[in-house]
Amino acid sequence: MNSSDPGEHPRDPSGFDLTDHVREDVFTDDMRFVDEEMIWETIRDGREYSQEGGPGRVRRRLEYDGVDCTVVIDPDCRAVVTAWTEVASTQRALASERWSADDIDTILAFEAREHKRGP
Repeated sequence: MNSSDPGEHPRDPSGFDLTDHVREDVFTDDMRFVDEEMIWETIRDGREYSQEGGPGRVRRRLEYDGVDCTVVIDPDCRAVVTAWTEVASTQRALASERWSADDIDTILAFEAREHKRGP
């Protein structure tokens, strides 16, 4: 997985709008563990993977104590398309005070559910 040049796409969170999907689905989905602050931090500081977001979209990831927040942005229309969490390191996550074993199980279940759906 190669990340692109981090300066290639905008990093100022104030330049992005949240889509209805993010406001109505992401923030209310108890399996995602994503809040608005995490999205803005990930846009600003996350590792960029321009080959993973789909046509015209970019993924950024930022680790929070063993769990990655993944944010998909559309740099052309300056929109946050979607966001979710993925377990980067179960050991680091469980060693932190941020995540419980139930949180980790829920995130892993979300990952399994989403990967099962396919593209």
